[in-house]
Amino acid sequence: MWIHEGFTMYSEAVYVECTLGYDKAVEYMNGIRKNIYNYDTVIGQYGVNNEGSGDMYPKGAWLLHTMRHVVADDAKWWKMLLNYSEHFRHKIITTQDVDEFFSKEMGMDLTPVFNQYLRTVKIPTLSFTETNGKISYRYENTEPGFAMPVDIEIGGKKRRIHPTDKLQELEAGTKLSDVKVRTDHFLINTMGLP
Repeated sequence: MWIHEGFTMYSEAVYVECTLGYDKAVEYMNGIRKNIYNYDTVIGQYGVNNEGSGDMYPKGAWLLHTMRHVVADDAKWWKMLLNYSEHFRHKIITTQDVDEFFSKEMGMDLTPVFNQYLRTVKIPTLSFTETNGKISYRYENTEPGFAMPVDIEIGGKKRRIHPTDKLQELEAGTKLSDVKVRTDHFLINTMGLP
C-alpha cells in the first residue's frame, strides 16, 4: 500500500512545487514530516491482514523526497519518475519491483535504504563527534549495509558526503558550529551538532 499512498502524497508536494515553487514544496514536505510517528513499520506482515502503519503516506513521500536529493539532478529525477510510471503502467507491483527499478536507474543498491525506511521504524542518525580538533561522522541507528549520500553545508558551502556506519573525517579546520545537515532534503536525524 505504501507505493500508491506514498507516491500520491509525494505528488501533492510536486503540485505545490509546480504552482508555488521549490521552496514551498520543501516547506510542505517538512510539514508532513511531523506526521511520521514510527509506531510500526510501513510494510506490514505479508500473508495476513496487516497493511502496515499510517506512516505509509508521509514516510513513503519522504522516501521519494530523499531519493530525489540523493539523485541530485532534477532532470534525471523527473525523467526517472516518468520512466517508472511508463514501465509499471497497468501493472500490480511490489516493493521489490520499486527497489530494483530505482536501484538500476540510480546505479546504486537501494535495498538497505528501502529496508531502513519501510521495514524498520528507525530513522538514520548522522552522528558527529569532535576529538583533538578533528570532526568525525558516521551513520547510527541503521540497517546493515545502509549507505546513503547526504548534503551538508560547511560555512554556507554545499558539500556531499558519503557516510556509512564507519567513522569518516571532515577536512581539517572544520568546526562543528560551521556544519549544517540538509535534513530538509533527507529523512535523517543528526546528533552531536550544536
